Amino acid sequence: MPKTLVKRGEGYLSCIQLPDLEETYRREYPGKSRDRLQAAMLRKRGRMLKEIVRTLGRGISTVHRWLYRMECEDLECRHDTKSTGRPRLLGPEQERTIEGGIDGTPRECGFERGSWNAKILARHILEQFGVQYSRISRAMLAIRLIYRMYLRPSARRSLLYPDQSVLVVPPPARIVLAFGAVGVGLPWLSMSFVH
Repeated sequence: MPKTLVKRGEGYLSCIQLPDLEETYRREYPGKSRDRLQAAMLRKRGRMLKEIVRTLGRGISTVHRWLYRMECEDLECRHDTKSTGRPRLLGPEQERTIEGGIDGTPRECGFERGSWNAKILARHILEQFGVQYSRISRAMLAIRLIYRMYLRPSARRSLLYPDQSVLVVPPPARIVLAFGAVGVGLPWLSMSFVH
């Protein structure tokens, strides 16, 4: 939380008048942006920070951060910007290399098991690129890579009806995910495909 106190009354957001702020509030859709505008309106009316917190039902740090940010930047910062998130551990080229490697069986890559699962896929990635995944992350990666491989044109050809005109693509629900719950209700670690 910034150490600076946010001004109150007409001194807060001096570049915008209260009626304009109220009109912007009325046009805003319900949600976090509207809550931020309401906090700004209340502060512009001279309300104390604790009153605004009680009115909005938010934490004092959160409300102070909103007010400070709107005062320092502008009113448009009330909208959240899309966060890029954490970068993937494998780059696109590395993922394509892995996809090419899992076209065959794990035995062809030097493993004892005959079908791919999340654990073997993670071990294969560790050996090839030195990248280690957590249990949940390797399950998510396995679903993304193995399911994508399953929907490639070579695999799809086997899913054509006899008249060769209608493609039957199995929905994700048809993926059989085995092994009990991992972490918080994630029921995957090993998988096979049913068609």
